[in-house]
Amino acid sequence: MSKDRQKEIRRLQALVSDLQSRIVRCERVEQKTREVQERLDSQIDMFRKIYRYSRKAFQSVSAADLCATIAEGVVEIFQLEQGAVLTLSASGDTLLVAGGCNLPLDKARTVALPRGWLNREEIWNPHKINALHESPPCSGSPFQELGFAHAIYFPLINNKREIDGFIAGGISRDAAPFYDFRPGDLGPSFTVFGQQMAGIYNNFHALEETRAAASAKSAFMANLSHEMRTPMNAIIGMAQIAGRTGNMLAIRKCLGQIEVSSKHLLDLINDVLDLSKVESGKLELVPEPFFLKQCVDNVVSGISPEAVRKKQILSVHYNPLTSSHLVGDALRLSQILINLLSNAVKFTPENGRVTLDITERASDTRKILVQFSVSDTGIGISREFRDRMFRPFEQADSSVSRNYGGTGLGLAISQRIAGLMNSVIQADPLPAKGARFYFSVWFDLADTDAAMDETLTVPLETVDLTGKRALIVDDVPLNRDVAAFFLAEAGMLIEEAGNGRDAITRVANSPPGHFDVILMDVQMPVMDGYTATREIRALDRPDVEAMPILAMTANVFRDDIEKCLRAGMTGHVGKPIESGALLKLVSRQILGARARRGVTKRKTRRE
Repeated sequence: MSKDRQKEIRRLQALVSDLQSRIVRCERVEQKTREVQERLDSQIDMFRKIYRYSRKAFQSVSAADLCATIAEGVVEIFQLEQGAVLTLSASGDTLLVAGGCNLPLDKARTVALPRGWLNREEIWNPHKINALHESPPCSGSPFQELGFAHAIYFPLINNKREIDGFIAGGISRDAAPFYDFRPGDLGPSFTVFGQQMAGIYNNFHALEETRAAASAKSAFMANLSHEMRTPMNAIIGMAQIAGRTGNMLAIRKCLGQIEVSSKHLLDLINDVLDLSKVESGKLELVPEPFFLKQCVDNVVSGISPEAVRKKQILSVHYNPLTSSHLVGDALRLSQILINLLSNAVKFTPENGRVTLDITERASDTRKILVQFSVSDTGIGISREFRDRMFRPFEQADSSVSRNYGGTGLGLAISQRIAGLMNSVIQADPLPAKGARFYFSVWFDLADTDAAMDETLTVPLETVDLTGKRALIVDDVPLNRDVAAFFLAEAGMLIEEAGNGRDAITRVANSPPGHFDVILMDVQMPVMDGYTATREIRALDRPDVEAMPILAMTANVFRDDIEKCLRAGMTGHVGKPIESGALLKLVSRQILGARARRGVTKRKTRRE
């Protein structure tokens, strides 16, 4: 055979070998392509199932239905033996089985969380949330209690970026030898499924909360209507009876009922106004020096009559304090204590016990931490109600409103006020029947040795008002009649004006010192009270600088009071007028004016 022939044969052999190699490579590529296609088909099928279960989850009518759908999806989509939705308990130390698929009936529905398991970095990474897995025997994980040998799970993160629970799938110890568990292959798809279901889960619960809030508000409006109509019925009915009877004892009884019902109605209005301020963020603290014991005693004196009526023991325990002279908002502190003590008395039966404990928890040279604890022997609080008791409009159930009255606002308002004080009201059921509510507040210690500006000192004693003269300025004759009666009963002389312009004329045409105090409405025709006050202060006469001018108005918000003070008024009395508060304020204002005039005279002599 010639050399050329041999060379050609070798070339053909090489070509055949190359073709065979190419065929093998093509077959491998084809095999890889088929495998990729199969994986893609599997992924597409899986995503179709995820989409189908997402739509099914969207149509859930209840939380239980939603969780059952998610657990079923875990089993069908990922070909796992078991699926579950686990939610974190309120205490944060257990997981509750909210929904399951193929879970053994003998397994617990409450799973204890091993110490530290939830705090692992891989579980809670706010920047990247992925599916995680546990391998046999799942020791040290909550899935061991469910009987899982293998587990894959995805954390449910709520809209507050907190862990609410987990979506989990697993294989039992008995079935583990027969399963080819590949968490690496399942992980990406399980992450997508988890993200979809977590979004639906969060949206569903947000919708449920919105519905619950709307339902609570509707129930609140119904209760509020009932609560307001009840005293209004008494007021109108008793007024009609008093007008038709000539029996003085019956008339006095009717008037007493009218006063009680009116105060109850005012309490309801104040609750609604306070809630409005809370919701709009306009509720602000006004820190001032005060004596804690005096503040608490005033609160208890207002609660005591109801406790006495129910034959209850109402006691206050003052544990030793570094100081009782503090700086804080005594009015808002009183509001919290009144709400807590009133509830305790209300929900404690006859012959029960209500106790207020006041304890110093910490202190330094400038501050003191005081804990207030209200305990009772009443009907107690359920675990379910504890989770929602501080929400506005909430009551334990409809029977509470029927049996005890109230609107369900007191605790919500108190919790918001406590929040402004950097505190939280907590509630615990007592071992026997009853409950304990407690909170702690840091107060600054008042500087008892600081010298006060004598021109700003407000005397604490009262003055005999006999012969003192008041000018009452209000465009509503009935309002003038009420204020005039209370002041005249204390021996004062009364003059009246129907608007701000008339008030200026009366002051300008009177001799110096003629009026000891002016009670000024703020919303009047012709001239409002703000303008009238400024013009009275601008009169060229010696008595107007120190003259007490008190706002007498239904505008009772903090902004309204500050507006009155900026206009030159020296105090504020809200409508409806309470006679005792009015006389006390007028008395102190007249004494304060006397002190200010004395200071002015001494300064003039020194000059």
